[in-house]
Parts: sequence; structure tokens; C-alpha cells
Amino acid sequence: MDKDIVFGDALLKAVNLEKRGGPPRIALDSSAIEFIKRHLEFNPDFIEFSSYYKALFRDADGAIFLNYLSEVFHAFPDGGIFFDILEGHKRSITRGLTDYKADPGIRAKFEWAAKYHNFFCREFANNIPLHYSGDPEFKAYEVAEVSKLSNYTIDIEELAATPSFISLQTL
Repeated sequence: MDKDIVFGDALLKAVNLEKRGGPPRIALDSSAIEFIKRHLEFNPDFIEFSSYYKALFRDADGAIFLNYLSEVFHAFPDGGIFFDILEGHKRSITRGLTDYKADPGIRAKFEWAAKYHNFFCREFANNIPLHYSGDPEFKAYEVAEVSKLSNYTIDIEELAATPSFISLQTL
């Protein structure tokens, strides 16, 4: 792997997992999950602070997948949250839900993406550790920024009636 290209068994396995259909996610193969588990064994008390905790989610079917929306926090707290990325993601999903209303196979993928998006905005963002160091103004800033995420959820009646199927779980 370098800055332009990635190849190898793990990538090929991920491509084969995607070819099976189902949710539009980047799922990890069992070999990648085992590698991460071995890495986390070195410091089990700090799993919540590891990059894996923010970067991976477990889906209802047990698949571990990449939480790509966590990149909106890449510069947080000093550089804020990249709300423009969330807005673009929301727009793309909303457009897909409308454009593919008559195609249940494709629409199901957009529904999954909408649920993931909403879970990220509602649940994940409220569970990330904040970075403030005792400064009440900085704490207020962080809390205010994170609370703005609820403004980016996708409001669709059918999805609101469906229970959330994504959960934050340790590997």
C-alpha cells in the first residue's frame, strides 16, 4: 500500500464480500478482525480511546464495517467538525431514496445508508470522548459543536419507524 494504491488479500476479500450484495458498507474480513483484536489485547483498558473504536461499527448481522463518517471529526476539536461532508452525504442519500423509490433492491441500500447516517448523527456523536482539559469554555464549545450533528439527520417517516440496527460494540 502507498498513497495511491492498495492491494492484497484483505482488499480482495472485502471486494468479494461486497459482491454478495446487501448493505453498501466496507465490511472487514475475519482475518482483519483477528488482527485488530490482537492489536487491542496490548492495551484493553483504552479500547474506547483507540482509533478502532471510532472507525469501526458492528452491524445487526454481526459484520464489522468501516465507519467512514468518523472522518468528519478528523480535525476536531481544534478544526471543528466537517459539517459540509455530512450535508453532502445526506443530500446524496435523500436523492437516492427518491430516485430509486420504485426499485426495492437499490432503495434498500439507500435505506441502510440513511440509517447508518442517522445513527452516526444521533448516537455515535454523543458517545465520543470529548477532549476538553478542564476549561469550561472549551467544554462548552465541544458540546455545542457535537450537538449540531442532530441537525443533519435524514427525516423519513418509514425510517423513523424502523428500529436502529447498528450498534457501538467492542470487538
